[in-house]
Amino acid sequence: MKYIAYENLDGNERFVIFDEITTHSDMAKYIRKKYVIGAGFVGFGEDGAHCYGESISMNIKSRGEKDSQLIQRLNEQW
Repeated sequence: MKYIAYENLDGNERFVIFDEITTHSDMAKYIRKKYVIGAGFVGFGEDGAHCYGESISMNIKSRGEKDSQLIQRLNEQW
């Protein structure tokens, strides 16, 4: 799966997870690009979310552990 981490208008960090067929730049059309703070790939295992890699189409790297923790924390709230 792919993901984009972004800062919304009130300054909170959020994320969107999507399929690997869609490019990061296509998904970012729904988010103002200037608010994107990390992008890459995410996997889920017994120990939670693991973010890695980068978006070539947006030239933005994953923030690694920081994004993993964000996704894990927000996922637990749902």
